[in-house]
Amino acid sequence: MADDRISDSLGEWIDRLRAAGELHEVTAEVSSDLEITEITDRVTKEDGPALLFTNVTGSRFPVLTNQFGSDRRLAMAFGVDDIDEVAARIEGLFQLAQPARGIGDKLKVLGKLKTLATSVPPKYVKRAPVQEVVHLGEHVDLDQLPILTCWPEDGGRYVTLPLVFTKDQRTGMRNVGMYRVQQYDKNTCGMHWQIHKDAADDWRGLKPGERQDVAVVIGSDPIITYSASSPLPKDIDEMLFAGFARGRSVEMVQCKTVDLQVPAHAEFVLEGYIQQGELRSEGPFGDHTGYYSLADDYPVLHVTAITHRADATYAATVVGVPDHEDKWMGFATERIFLPLLQMVQHEIVDYALPSEGVFHGCCIVAIKKRFPAHAKKAMHAIWGTALLSLTKTVIVVDEDVDVHDYAAVAARAHETWDPARDTLFTEGPIDVLDHAPTLMGVGGKLGIDATIKWSSEGRDASAESAVVRSETVDQEAFARFAKEHDASNHRLIADAGIAIVAIDKARAFQARELLEALRVDAPAAAGLKLVVVVDAYIDVDDLHEVAFRAFGNTDPVRDSVRPELPGGALGIDATIKLASEGYTRDWPSDIVMTEAIKLRVDERWSEYGVPTVGARTKPHRGLAEGERRIKPTDTARGADGLGNADMARDGVATAGRS
Repeated sequence: MADDRISDSLGEWIDRLRAAGELHEVTAEVSSDLEITEITDRVTKEDGPALLFTNVTGSRFPVLTNQFGSDRRLAMAFGVDDIDEVAARIEGLFQLAQPARGIGDKLKVLGKLKTLATSVPPKYVKRAPVQEVVHLGEHVDLDQLPILTCWPEDGGRYVTLPLVFTKDQRTGMRNVGMYRVQQYDKNTCGMHWQIHKDAADDWRGLKPGERQDVAVVIGSDPIITYSASSPLPKDIDEMLFAGFARGRSVEMVQCKTVDLQVPAHAEFVLEGYIQQGELRSEGPFGDHTGYYSLADDYPVLHVTAITHRADATYAATVVGVPDHEDKWMGFATERIFLPLLQMVQHEIVDYALPSEGVFHGCCIVAIKKRFPAHAKKAMHAIWGTALLSLTKTVIVVDEDVDVHDYAAVAARAHETWDPARDTLFTEGPIDVLDHAPTLMGVGGKLGIDATIKWSSEGRDASAESAVVRSETVDQEAFARFAKEHDASNHRLIADAGIAIVAIDKARAFQARELLEALRVDAPAAAGLKLVVVVDAYIDVDDLHEVAFRAFGNTDPVRDSVRPELPGGALGIDATIKLASEGYTRDWPSDIVMTEAIKLRVDERWSEYGVPTVGARTKPHRGLAEGERRIKPTDTARGADGLGNADMARDGVATAGRS
């Protein structure tokens, strides 16, 4: 019997959201050019409902945003009461990929395989709702879709919640990923395939001039949509995963102009192809990092057909300065993939990816500590596991600490972490969207061992804890120090041993000079374990924003001032980096809406009828008319002038030599 809590289409999902009081319909006319973004930004930051805009200027199609934007809606999407239930359900799929041990295990696997073979693989149909309307050739017109211009300095209109279907030319294996798509004109787009993504790997495998079929699905049931964003191993089909999560097969239909199959009950499909060697500048785009990802060269998608339902709804998401809807999609990934992580790293009890770290900035891990330096082993394990390898900062605690309680994590770190002895610095691959490293895609990493130390690690945990409890932060001495070093503001969190200092940065290495001076000012440094320096415009009392800037604006190796002796504090320079400091990349602007759009939404809030206050989000003042902070020449490329496409070419050349 089918689970009636699972939706088979976006329309069914919208009906369920409406019935549960989780959907608000905006019937007032709104623009897909910035206005929908500003409304959605305010609603997501006030924990508001999903939004269905039914009257979008210039398009007959409604727009849905914020469908995943709460823990309740996330659980509803998967038909469960708690998202952790999905992990238990999905664990069976991952177990099938493990070698069976003994006859009993083999019989269990065979039973599971039989169930899997009959219930969840994709089912192919000849007719589909998504092909009720078909536009081919000269009738292809992307302008008819309500594609969003999200932020004022974006390079154009962006499909922000796409399910991108491709096929590995070598193996025939399907891949489904979620990669933003920039509209260039009526029938061409930019395909943002970063080097670490599976589709980019398939693209690199093409011969010069060879074409690859692509199908971009917009709008589907929520489990299929989530599946496109999930970090599955390359040999697991996302549609099989979706079927397993739904408890029934995904119905698929053959595309009209390309050799791919897509979900039959989707809303829109953009069919087309890319050609190896054809690149075009894509970006800037106001990204989930809270900054604009600057322009770089990416493959060009030529759209050969648009198919859709007669009554289609356009699904979109808005990202930017956290938190947004992607926080909840990331939380689903964190929960669902915990069993898979535990299969390869048995010591891991739980982990958390704080939204302030925008997925790759920070990972907090709780372990069952079993031997000396086990925490450092866990750090290296995270840095060696799939896309977690892009993580910049790993914090390891013992199994009794709730990794989702950040105050508890901070308290344990204050008790057990000696910055001089328990901090690991290394380098490795970094998300190409991360602007902080000097080279694109390569940067420093930081590991913090906040586990209780053992005598076999050469430590006396009881004695060290007693010392920490006896130390007090000298607030007057620190205030004096901050004033002497031209701090515009500061905050002390004494019970965590943390200091936050804001400076109006006027010269190179000003933050580093402050941190180095603190190392020799014993009264000011007393009781501190971590000192973070931010720019003057950052609110030092907003710990969410401070953490966001600390993870986003730093290369941990380059921007740390390390303690010389045990008992000292680790200093972190989280200010904007300058060319005079050796940072020769283009530093991206953080994302700010225009003042004109903010005013429009202020004035029209009652028209929208949204059941939230609708207060302006930070920064409260928007960009002035015509104000631009990104220069036309700004690019995402590293200090060596190389970008994503250059890394891809290096990979092809290396493969050719092997």
